Amino acid sequence: LPFYGHIILQAFIDASGAVQLIECNSRFGGASGLSIEAGLDSFYWFLLEAQGADLRDYSFLYDPTRRLRQVRHSQDLIQVL
Repeated sequence: LPFYGHIILQAFIDASGAVQLIECNSRFGGASGLSIEAGLDSFYWFLLEAQGADLRDYSFLYDPTRRLRQVRHSQDLIQVL
């Protein structure tokens, strides 16, 4: 399927091995806040790209020594560990 940009798909594989699509939403998912905190701001990059920007000018800065945890409740809580 030629999807592009932010998308959440929910599907399952049935007994015959076929993929059954349940829903498709063009939105952020539950871990999007954590990915942004980790330096992966893909929504921002998507907006830049939609405006014609060259994404090679925007780097992905990730510090592997910085451990993060996201706890789900009424709003995201991100902890630096």
